[in-house]
Amino acid sequence: MDKRINLIPSELAVPARAVKLARVINKFSIVATILLILTSIVLGSLFFYYSTERARINSNINTLISKISSLEKSEQKLVLAKDRLAKIKVVSDTKSVNDEVLRYQEFSNIISNASGSAITEAVLTSKGTDASIIFQDSSSLSQVLAPLSKLTNYKKIILSSLGFNPNAGFLANILLQVE
Repeated sequence: MDKRINLIPSELAVPARAVKLARVINKFSIVATILLILTSIVLGSLFFYYSTERARINSNINTLISKISSLEKSEQKLVLAKDRLAKIKVVSDTKSVNDEVLRYQEFSNIISNASGSAITEAVLTSKGTDASIIFQDSSSLSQVLAPLSKLTNYKKIILSSLGFNPNAGFLANILLQVE
């Protein structure tokens, strides 16, 4: 039986409602302080987590950027290599006219041995020769056509055009085909 003795006059005593209110406010302030501390810890943890996550994502982005630039360089090298291979293929598929030059020399000897005939123009390709020849008279024409028919280096010998000019003589265009 513990009795409390109150020596404060009753007029100066704190009303019971105020004491209850002070206790409630005290309990509320303790709970609010605990919540504030917990909220601060949670926010600090979240801040640390998201900052490390952001740093990891930035690191991944930088890695991806370097990989992409490396792949772009590799792609450029592949495109250049593909272009070079295409050009090499074009050059290797192009037939040389070296063999045609040797065949043309034999043809040219026949024309130069006939009197009154001369080659005015010749186009050499890998498929043969297209030559324009001028003859002064019909005898020089026959001197050339007879040996030409005996050439074995060409598959076809075609007299594509034959014309006559009273000032120049006979003009002939001859196709000598290898294929």
